[in-house]
Amino acid sequence: MKDTLYIDSIGKLKEIVLNTNITLHSEKIKESRETIFQLPESLARILIPALITLAVFLLGQIIIWFRNQKNIQNETNNYKKIILSWADLIKKPVEKQVSECRDLSLRIRNSQTINPERFGLIKMLANKVDSISIERFISTFMINSTNPKVDNKNEKMTFHIVSQLDYLMSMEKSIAETYKAYQDEINMIMDQWNDKFFTLTKIIDDWSKKINNQHEYSNFQQELRRISVNWTRTAPDGRSTMIHSVNQLITPLSALVSAELNANINNEYAFLLSETLQHLRIVDLKWGACINGYSTVFNDIADDIEASLNALNDAKTYFLTKTKTKNIFLIGKSK
Repeated sequence: MKDTLYIDSIGKLKEIVLNTNITLHSEKIKESRETIFQLPESLARILIPALITLAVFLLGQIIIWFRNQKNIQNETNNYKKIILSWADLIKKPVEKQVSECRDLSLRIRNSQTINPERFGLIKMLANKVDSISIERFISTFMINSTNPKVDNKNEKMTFHIVSQLDYLMSMEKSIAETYKAYQDEINMIMDQWNDKFFTLTKIIDDWSKKINNQHEYSNFQQELRRISVNWTRTAPDGRSTMIHSVNQLITPLSALVSAELNANINNEYAFLLSETLQHLRIVDLKWGACINGYSTVFNDIADDIEASLNALNDAKTYFLTKTKTKNIFLIGKSK
C-alpha cells in the first residue's frame, strides 16, 4: 500500500514538472512573438514615440530654417532690384545736371559782362537711397550675390555703387556752394568796377568843366572826348559790355594817358586818370581770372559727375548680368 502511494506521488510530481516546463516554454514563445520593428514590445513602446517626437521637432526646425533662408533670399532680391533700379531713375536728372554745368561753363567763358550767369541746379535724387545702410549694401551685393571670383569683383563693384551714390549726393550741395561762391566773387568784382568807373567818369566830368579851348590840357581833352564818343557810338545795342568797355575805352584811355604823362609829367588831370584806369585794369584782370577759373571748375564738375554716373552704370550692369542671388543653401544672414 505504501509502495503504491509512493509511485503515485512520483507520477504526480513528474506530471507537475512536465506541465510547468511546457507552460514556461509556451510563455517564452509568446513573449518572443510580441515584438515591434524587431524590438521587444516594452522597448518599442518607449523608443518609437521618442523617435517620432524627435522627427517632428527636426522637421519643424528644417521648415523654419527653409522659411528664414527664403525670406533672406526674397529680401536680397528686393533690395537688389530697388538699388539697381534707382541707378536708372537718377540717370536723367544727373545727365541734365552735367549738361547744365557744361552750359554754365561755356557761358561763363564767353561772358561779355560782369553780371553772374544764370544756372539751373538740378536735384539728382541720389539722396533717396541714403536711408539704406552700408551693411545692407554689403549683405545684398557681397554676401548674398554669387561671385565670379575674379579679382574680388563683387567687392569693387559694391564700393562703386556706394561711393558713387554718396558722391552724387554730396555734389548737390557742392555745386550749390560753388555757384554761390562764383556769384559772390562776380558781384564783388562788379561793385569794384562800378565804383572805379564812377570815379573815372567823375574825374572826366569835373575836368571837362574846367577846360576850354585855351586851356593847356585842351588837346588832351579833345582826344579823350574822341575816345569816349567812339566808345559810346560802337557800344552794341547802345549798352557797353565789359569787354567792349575795356577794349574801346579803358585801353585807349590808358595809352593816351601814358603818352601824355611821358610828355608832361605834371599833368594833374592825366595823373588822376592814370591811377583810376590802373584800378580798372586790375579789376578787369580779376574778372578774367574769375571767369576762366569758374569756367574750368564747372566743366570739371560736369566731367566728374559724368564719370561717377558711368561708374555707377558699370556696377549696375555687372550685378545684373554677372551675378545672381545665392540659393537658399548658400545665402547668408543680413547684418
